[in-house]
Amino acid sequence: MEAAQHPNRQEDFSNHQKELEAVIKKLAEMRGADVLSPEVRALAKEYDHITKQMFQLPDEMDMVLEMASAYRTNTEIQIAQDRIYGDGTTEFVGRAIEALYKK
Repeated sequence: MEAAQHPNRQEDFSNHQKELEAVIKKLAEMRGADVLSPEVRALAKEYDHITKQMFQLPDEMDMVLEMASAYRTNTEIQIAQDRIYGDGTTEFVGRAIEALYKK
C-alpha cells in the first residue's frame, strides 16, 4: 500500500534490499570468523544501518534482533538463505548481528 502511494519508496526499498544482499554476501565470505572481529562487526553495523533506513525505524534494535534470532533458529529461513549464500551463512549472520548488540 505504502509503495503504491509512494513509488520512490518502493525503489528505495529495493535498493536497500540489494545493499543488504551485498552485506550478507560479504559476511558469507567471512563465515567462521570471530563475530567480534572488527571486520565482522563493521559488516553487522552496515546491516543494522541499512535495515534502519529500509524500514524507516527510529530504533531498529528490536526488529534486527528478532531477525537475528530467526536466522539462528528457523531452519526454513536457514535452508532458503543458505541455498543462496552457502551452508552456515544464515546462522553466522544471526550471531554476528546479536554480537553487535551485546554489551
